[in-house]
Amino acid sequence: MSIYAAITIGLLLGKIALMLDRRIPSDLIGLGIIAILLLTGALSTTEALSCFSNESVVLVGALSIVVAGLIYSGAVNWFTELLFSKSLTFRQLLRRMLIPVATLSIFIISEAVVAIFTHITRIVGRRIKVEPSRVLLPLSCAAALGSMCSLLGSPANLVIANFYRQTTGEAMAIFEPFLPGLICAVVGIISISLLRQFLPVRKSPEDSFADSADYT
Repeated sequence: MSIYAAITIGLLLGKIALMLDRRIPSDLIGLGIIAILLLTGALSTTEALSCFSNESVVLVGALSIVVAGLIYSGAVNWFTELLFSKSLTFRQLLRRMLIPVATLSIFIISEAVVAIFTHITRIVGRRIKVEPSRVLLPLSCAAALGSMCSLLGSPANLVIANFYRQTTGEAMAIFEPFLPGLICAVVGIISISLLRQFLPVRKSPEDSFADSADYT
């Protein structure tokens, strides 16, 4: 094993420990690792800076702008009123949430879709007296399932597409994984709907201490 390989392995283990500790933001950890690899010579300057010009990073940044536009334009509020304005049962809430979330995750990065719907679903869940865990877990799963249908849904898809292009010399189409992804998404959404009674009931910390002025 070369010294550079040992440095890389040590940095990866250190990154895992720091990510578990959660006191340092993940973006600072990533930049710090790149800086150390550059200073030690494990990466050349060209290699270290190439990630900032990677089309995957640029595309994710562009999609973040689109998401911000949806939020500040009021489109999200309109979408919420359209879907959840009526009194719903938990089954109806799942049906109205899972399909739109999975669909949006095809065109928008799934983390952004989860961020948009987290606040919405918590409010609606509280309105119909459903614990946050029974709403947020299906939300996260639906976003992950939808993101499998295109290269836009997940940064991991973009990274894989980039590796594929470097290996084969051919670029993947944006919707090339649509068919297998759609099959997985449909099966997953149906499974969540049928097995909804097994979703865990967990209260958030603020709900647990809601009746105690001292703890609040």
